[in-house]
Amino acid sequence: LGEGDILGVEAALTAPLGETLALELGGHYIDSEDNDGNALANIPAPEVFAVVAAQWSEWSARLRLGYRFSRGDVAPGESELDSARVLTASLSRQWRQLELTVWGRNLLDDDYRLSSDALSTTAPERSIGVTLSWRAAPG
Repeated sequence: LGEGDILGVEAALTAPLGETLALELGGHYIDSEDNDGNALANIPAPEVFAVVAAQWSEWSARLRLGYRFSRGDVAPGESELDSARVLTASLSRQWRQLELTVWGRNLLDDDYRLSSDALSTTAPERSIGVTLSWRAAPG
């Protein structure tokens, strides 16, 4: 490929909903083509998302629902993408430099491919986990 065009838009908005809550909305759309009018490789499908985040004292919570649209205009050798709904959530508790997080990914258990690459795998199934992290004190 010697030349191609990529045109896209990405937007995000964060709005506070009181002292402890915030709403985030956003998404992206990308289109591409080479000199022959074919789609370029590795262009993601359009996506929109909404996030509700809460922060109070040592606790924080986050709930994100994303919707990836289907994409049929893919480069030669790539596979079309089906639409997907992806719900993630987390709840965290902070103790000084220590943080404990309980999280869930793909909570709706949608079966979807991660990218249009013909060798791409499907997204992991519903998963739930616990993360314990420590951060060094500043200074």
